[in-house]
Amino acid sequence: RVLDEVKRVLRPGGTYFFLEHVGARPGSRMRRFQSLVNRPHSWVFNGCEVHRDTGGTIRAAGFADLSMDELVVRPGLYMPDFIAGTATR
Repeated sequence: RVLDEVKRVLRPGGTYFFLEHVGARPGSRMRRFQSLVNRPHSWVFNGCEVHRDTGGTIRAAGFADLSMDELVVRPGLYMPDFIAGTATR
């Protein structure tokens, strides 16, 4: 829903800049830990899911142009993986 709203308010050719935490690699120890803390984290942080595939969601949103980089922040407690980039309408 958020990306639909971003696309709605952007002018044609407008750019969406993003920096988002994303879920760790499936099958990793960090991903298993994220699954354990996801529910309490969601309660405290208004529905935020620590293991969501935000990059996949942005890719599927249908922007005209997308540039995305993966970042890892160490130590990152239970959210060390991020994506940063731009998406153009």
